[in-house]
Amino acid sequence: MSWRQGFFRVWILLSVLWVLLVAVFAYDGIVSPWFPGKGFYYKHGVSPPVSVDRYSTEFSDLERLKESGDVLGIKIHDLPEITLFVPANISPTERDRQIDQVHGIATTMKSTVVHQKRVEAIKQALAAVLIPPIVLFVIGLGIAWAISGFRQKPTTPVDR
Repeated sequence: MSWRQGFFRVWILLSVLWVLLVAVFAYDGIVSPWFPGKGFYYKHGVSPPVSVDRYSTEFSDLERLKESGDVLGIKIHDLPEITLFVPANISPTERDRQIDQVHGIATTMKSTVVHQKRVEAIKQALAAVLIPPIVLFVIGLGIAWAISGFRQKPTTPVDR
């Protein structure tokens, strides 16, 4: 076996290990991307609802109003990261209507954000998987080419 074959096999082995390592670290970002929590409230009861990020000052203000009892914080059905803030004295039918409307909006919003984050995670994982092995391969080719320049060419006998 030649040095060239040996280094090529080492490169294949390192590339496979690299792909597995990247897959382990990228798995969660691709399968279940993080979706930041959102809060919704209706300004003066008028549609559409206003959306606020969970870590914004508006969300904190709404949480303080909830603690004081002025508003209720309602978790939306199957979206635990979504909170609807409604006045404490709202009628049950209006509250249910707002919950249904926010559920539709939040479901669409979450699926869009999750899809975008998943696509970005796949792009980053592909770049992380492909670029280092290709760079290593090109460097190896360059080194092999440079070393081959130092080898002595075989001499052929001259016919007389």
